[in-house]
Amino acid sequence: MAERKAYYDEYGERDYASEMVDWLSDKPQDVWADVAPDLNWDSAEHVLQWMVEQERCDLAVVSWIFWGTDIAGVVKDGRYPEWRSSQAGKIAVTVLNNVRRGFYRSRKLRLPQPHRDDLLRAVERWHAVPDARKRKHSDLDLPAALLGPFKGRTPRPLPHWRAQHNPYVWDLFMGMATSIGQRPGWNNLFNIYLLSDWRIVLGASAVLTALMIAFDQLMRL
Repeated sequence: MAERKAYYDEYGERDYASEMVDWLSDKPQDVWADVAPDLNWDSAEHVLQWMVEQERCDLAVVSWIFWGTDIAGVVKDGRYPEWRSSQAGKIAVTVLNNVRRGFYRSRKLRLPQPHRDDLLRAVERWHAVPDARKRKHSDLDLPAALLGPFKGRTPRPLPHWRAQHNPYVWDLFMGMATSIGQRPGWNNLFNIYLLSDWRIVLGASAVLTALMIAFDQLMRL
């Protein structure tokens, strides 16, 4: 496994959010879709903002992050103007602008349960907001792409990229105040990695077959 750079803030404290961004930077969207629903908004807004600024961010991930800003509750309570300048508001505005200009290239995924139902309920809450509230702001005519239905395949992240099996990723979540069960051990990661990489499995099978053939030939001598 390649070593990752450790990030520190100006006070010398470990910057787990920046490390998460670095770790996600070369991962497929299946991993992003697995990570995003578990991120703690109180400590991961930097990560979420970075994700929605990436052209390759899948619409399923984008939608989850957008509705996670609680824009429906904000508009319903009449707090939208001042909320726009908050971190959550900046994330929502970034998504709106990017979706309207066709920025996101990928629309292949849909979130697994229970997150899929959570996403649909967020859209339902938006539809329940009085139209009079929405019409007060011209930019609240939301793009249809954010309103569902959210179609696509269920994400399939390799097990060794999941926090439940990878102690490094588990530490990143814990560093951002998110618990993902019991911390896995490195031996568990090694076993999962072997089982999840078909090339290793096939290679091991080929070696075993060759040894069995060689042993059989020796016995015939």
